[in-house]
Amino acid sequence: MRFLGVDFGLKKVGLAMGDDETKLAVPLEVVPGGDDLVNRLLKISEDDGVDAFVIGVPMPVGDRAPSKQQKRTEHFIDTLKKCTEKSVFTVDEQYTSAESKRIQNDMGSNVEEDALAAMLILQQYFDQMVT
Repeated sequence: MRFLGVDFGLKKVGLAMGDDETKLAVPLEVVPGGDDLVNRLLKISEDDGVDAFVIGVPMPVGDRAPSKQQKRTEHFIDTLKKCTEKSVFTVDEQYTSAESKRIQNDMGSNVEEDALAAMLILQQYFDQMVT
């Protein structure tokens, strides 16, 4: 199966691609957020033969209430699920932005931060898969 990893944001959305055979995620691109995002992701998924989506959700730490971003992300996920029959999985995206910045700095990567975050989200999903 091919997966599209998604680092959701209102202004921009990072994407990564991977498959369950290699269990290796690679950054793909950054696309604009906005009202047309679901249609854009569905088009990308059709063009690239994607079977499922993996979306990062910013889960609260401890007893904290859900953040505005978590609520927005969950609304986006609900909308996506209503528009596709493809599977939609979620993972906790805590610290992916910080880790993507570290990768850029330590490794001199010129890949956009949001695409790196999407790669980390998708790789986390692969790492948690039961074989």
